Amino acid sequence: MSHAPPSYGFTPREHSAALERFIDRLALTDLTMMVQDWGGPIGLGFTGRRPELVCRLIIDNTFAWPLEGDRPIRLFSWVMGGPIGRSLTAAFNFVPKFFFARGFAHKPAPDVIDAYLAPWKDRRRRVAAVVAPRQLMVASGYLREVEQGLTRFADRPVLIVWGTRTSPSGGRRARASSAAFRDIGPCC
Repeated sequence: MSHAPPSYGFTPREHSAALERFIDRLALTDLTMMVQDWGGPIGLGFTGRRPELVCRLIIDNTFAWPLEGDRPIRLFSWVMGGPIGRSLTAAFNFVPKFFFARGFAHKPAPDVIDAYLAPWKDRRRRVAAVVAPRQLMVASGYLREVEQGLTRFADRPVLIVWGTRTSPSGGRRARASSAAFRDIGPCC
């Protein structure tokens, strides 16, 4: 398993920059960007900075704007990404177990769950697990940049796939995603 440099903070801004370095290193072009969950701010942040490299998008249950006005998200961020989540995750691997217990339509086999949880067995690696929930609020500045960048690629064909029962605000976020693009429909 790879290891992050000691100074890496696991923020969406850092992940997006790492994605950009990876794409540049491989000289990739004519990309179909598929984003889901935190992949939205990461991949769409990249796409806003480098729209010439992305020709199509597939967007699934994600966001690309600040969430501070969403009260349930604020509470979730505070609990899971704050002292409570940090303590429970350090002791019991709580945040990863919480996500993987809720993240499947059908319960996977125990060996599949074990594979998902394997990176978090080492307690030192668990620090990263609580960064994402906290970043839902802390990364508002970066999320505003991502939102502003949406206009730079709003003309690309996009397929939006959204489970409206995945969260209380899922339908509202799906409509917001749809409103940002002009060419919504089947993607290549």
